[in-house]
Amino acid sequence: MISEGLVVAASQAAADAGARALAAGGNAIDAAVAAGFALCVVDSANCGLGGYGGFLTYLPPDGDPVEVDFNTWVPKRLDPEGFRAPGDVSQSLTGGAAVAPPAVVPGLLAALERLGRLDPSAVVADAIRLALSRNPDSRATD
Repeated sequence: MISEGLVVAASQAAADAGARALAAGGNAIDAAVAAGFALCVVDSANCGLGGYGGFLTYLPPDGDPVEVDFNTWVPKRLDPEGFRAPGDVSQSLTGGAAVAPPAVVPGLLAALERLGRLDPSAVVADAIRLALSRNPDSRATD
């Protein structure tokens, strides 16, 4: 159980979400994921659910460093040779090869599943609350 900790984020609301995850018995991953999802709501131009992701590195107190790579990926059947042909960029302009799927949501959830302590619904609760408060016309339905 964490008795004290610090969460830093580009937004107070996101830092508060992370701090609440720590206070609920979560670890640094729970706090980072809670802050990350909240930041996607309050600063979506810089950190959005439609983003490409990145990397999350965690050094557990009693183990080796762990990295969760959630950078974007390319289609399985992409032929890299098509990108080596000089002057021919058509493969990267249209169709599936031109799209890199967003990876923020699956990446944060993978980190949470692999390294977190808290239930995902508890970790994303602040982000959901923030989203609903920013758009009072939307209401969660069952």
